[in-house]
Amino acid sequence: MSGGNFIKNRKVIYFGATVFCLVLIKYICYFSFNGGICIVRNFIFDSIIFLVVIMFCTAQNKKSKKFEKLVCTIIDNIPYPIYYKKWSGEYIECNKAFENLIGKNRKDIIGKRMEQVANKELVSYWQQLDKDITDTPGIQINEITTDVFTKETRDYILRKDIVYDENNKISGIIGVIFDITEMKRTSFELAEAIKQEKTKSDFFSNISHEIRTPINVMLSALQLIEKENVYENKYLDILKENSFRLLRLVNNLIDITKVEAGYCKLRLGNYNIINVIEDIVISVVEYAKANEIEIIFDTDIEERVIACDYDKIERIMLNLVSNAIKFTPKGGKIEVTIKDESSNILIIVKDTGIGIEKQKIDTIFQRFVQVNNLCTGKNEGSGIGLALVKSLVELHNGKIWAESELGVGTTIYVRLPSKSLENQAENESETNMRNVNIELSNIIRTQ
Repeated sequence: MSGGNFIKNRKVIYFGATVFCLVLIKYICYFSFNGGICIVRNFIFDSIIFLVVIMFCTAQNKKSKKFEKLVCTIIDNIPYPIYYKKWSGEYIECNKAFENLIGKNRKDIIGKRMEQVANKELVSYWQQLDKDITDTPGIQINEITTDVFTKETRDYILRKDIVYDENNKISGIIGVIFDITEMKRTSFELAEAIKQEKTKSDFFSNISHEIRTPINVMLSALQLIEKENVYENKYLDILKENSFRLLRLVNNLIDITKVEAGYCKLRLGNYNIINVIEDIVISVVEYAKANEIEIIFDTDIEERVIACDYDKIERIMLNLVSNAIKFTPKGGKIEVTIKDESSNILIIVKDTGIGIEKQKIDTIFQRFVQVNNLCTGKNEGSGIGLALVKSLVELHNGKIWAESELGVGTTIYVRLPSKSLENQAENESETNMRNVNIELSNIIRTQ
């Protein structure tokens, strides 16, 4: 970096020239009024003094050059791009990292203006930053995201400050550029890891609650049976319902594990999907009535035979209707609708329940995520039901998504391909009430 060195050399030259002129004037005047040997003797003495001063200045200049070279070496080895430019825009100095960032050699940068060096897309933005720093003096820090330096989009922090001269006037701007792409990526990954760890922790907490609650209820029923020595139906019903709850939880854990491991296979058959869905809805009507909820089934087509795994479709629908009942208050309504889309069948489950916040709607199908994490009998759950439903829908080459409004209700859409197996007859469907009781075992009956 030669700017400071030039200034120091110029000062030495000015100093030497000034001393020489003063000495010359002295001896011209001295010679005019005196003469002889005294003049020669004084001239020799002053010449020695002058030479000593010159030698001292030269030594100081060499030290200055060495120090400047050291500083330049240090700055060049700093991995962050650094530049210094005049206020008028011409670059005065830069380090190698800045050369690499711009993709030009130092000789193509020094003395050039910003628009001759930087990408046109970046020039106007940088010029605005330069204007901002003069309007508000002090260190300015800006974050920019751009792909003008590399082929990929990266994130940078640009740190700029004003440099003033001895008259306290702006002489230039010094800037340092930090590539924070990897730091942001690492921070994001760390945040995701922490989030996943918390989700797992919540999951195990929910699972513990899900397991402990039915076991405690079953133990209480057994204690009453032992104490009274009477096997009343109400105690046996309690044991059965809570056994179903445990079985449902174990089934979900096993099935989600099998799906993720790739071991869950479909046993396809040709079924009239309209009858299948209608029978499932009818089978849960009593559960809905027990919670004073109206459930309605509607379809715009009476028959459509598609290839599906009956047990998996039953599992999907029972889970969706079970959630709708759990999160719909008394006096609410659930509508199950089937729409014909020619090449697809669209199944819609709509409720007038508590709804889901918009920022959480995309997470409800993730494993371990429980949107309404309320530890009450009506809303408890393990957080894997909808994740399993999504996996089973995707096994059928289908798609599932949700729409919701907090305080209004939630609508779940399931789209399945309307294709059947060739050379295979239609299978009869019959809802298994045991499966219904298992899947809806976490519904608290209010009657």
